[in-house]
Amino acid sequence: MHGLPQKIGQLLAFSEIESSSPVFTLLTENEPSLSKDEAFSAIETALGKPINEVFSWIHPIGIAASIGQAHRARLLDGREVAIKIQYPGIADAIEYDLKALHWLATPLGSFKSGFDMASFRQEIGETLRAELDYQYEAEALHEFNALLKAAPNSLQEKLELPSVIDFLVRKDLLVTTWQEGYGLSEAKGWEASDRHEISSILVELFMRSLFDWGRIHADPHPGNYRFLKKARNSAVGLIDFGCVKKMDTDLQSGIRRLIKQGVQHQRSQTKVYDAFLEMGFNPDLLHPLKETLPGVAQIVALPFGEKGTFDVADWRLGERLRSVLGSNRMSFRMAGPPSLLFLLRSFQGLVHYLRSLDSPLNWSSIYQNIIEELPLTERKPASQTLDDQPSMLSETLKIRVVDDGSVKVDLSFLAGAVDNLNTLVPTELKPKIEERGIDLKSVSQNAQRSDYAPGPLFSIEEERKSVQVWLE
Repeated sequence: MHGLPQKIGQLLAFSEIESSSPVFTLLTENEPSLSKDEAFSAIETALGKPINEVFSWIHPIGIAASIGQAHRARLLDGREVAIKIQYPGIADAIEYDLKALHWLATPLGSFKSGFDMASFRQEIGETLRAELDYQYEAEALHEFNALLKAAPNSLQEKLELPSVIDFLVRKDLLVTTWQEGYGLSEAKGWEASDRHEISSILVELFMRSLFDWGRIHADPHPGNYRFLKKARNSAVGLIDFGCVKKMDTDLQSGIRRLIKQGVQHQRSQTKVYDAFLEMGFNPDLLHPLKETLPGVAQIVALPFGEKGTFDVADWRLGERLRSVLGSNRMSFRMAGPPSLLFLLRSFQGLVHYLRSLDSPLNWSSIYQNIIEELPLTERKPASQTLDDQPSMLSETLKIRVVDDGSVKVDLSFLAGAVDNLNTLVPTELKPKIEERGIDLKSVSQNAQRSDYAPGPLFSIEEERKSVQVWLE
């Protein structure tokens, strides 16, 4: 299976970095789908000319990827290159996959308001469709090479990117210089000094991409990184630029403000909240969590504020966030914008690599070196707009579902969200609500007439399951 299913498998490969019997990792560099004859025929069709007019040699066995496969080759001028050719019909297959993305809503039950599923599907769809255009990938690789040339010499010497062979770029064909190097399974057994060096490169690349370049390589599966030992230093090679996300300036600024607040001992609840709003979080879902947000910022910014070395194995990011957010963690997840999706994917890859390389770093010094010359412009706090809204007797609308004594859903919205109560209630509950004669529209209108006074709105009690909806 290729397209979206293989991409999901490649993400799951992160969980197997330490495994002696990986399964999903095979999806990063597995057996090719196209035979030699099929691949060579597809290359000639894309070129519009015989192979021997361009290449002196092509390896007959390719390396499979999610939308195509790559073959090592040699140009007539002697340069070693990589040929990427798309699988025939892959564009139609991806469109079919995208239509099936409704299953992504399953972990959220049937909640449709607050969580903008359509925007998430659009974000994933636009990215996958961009990957189908190798001309887009060529432009992204050109941009990264230009940015690297302008970067400090320390990064230029330790990060290697392939170059595009421009006259061999087509929508379904891409030829770049060949990138040598070992895989992660080899690199994690290197000496401590080598592991420390490549870990530093990975962290600097991520930070510089986010805060300076505004472009993130968002396909960090193990098949896209190469690790090298050179005469004077170790280096990292990065390939496959089909999934590159450009960062919105507000998102970049919001993350910087969040980190700044997180590392300060006196964290401002309002400033942290504003940082999340600047990043694009939904205020209806975020505002009820305002008191917990400084704790979230502190956890997220932990490595950036550590004066010495920081070991990501001690971060326990998910565990700590669950502890701070408690039953509101679903609301926090739903509040996040689609623009974070591929940034978090890249960040997840970074953390997995660092855990595998087992080499603690001084994140703070790397971060400060990057941002010290980058301005952080002043802006009007986003929360001022919310603070100007009419006052209500309640602050929060709560929806809680308890199943067999365990809280399954615990959501918090701004009290005004009760106006849209009909869209907030899980679809599967609506028949039960109607059976009990509860009119959700009337419930909303009564709440409005009472100036959103605190108290229960309605509840459903069954033998093993209960639903409570109230204002507080």
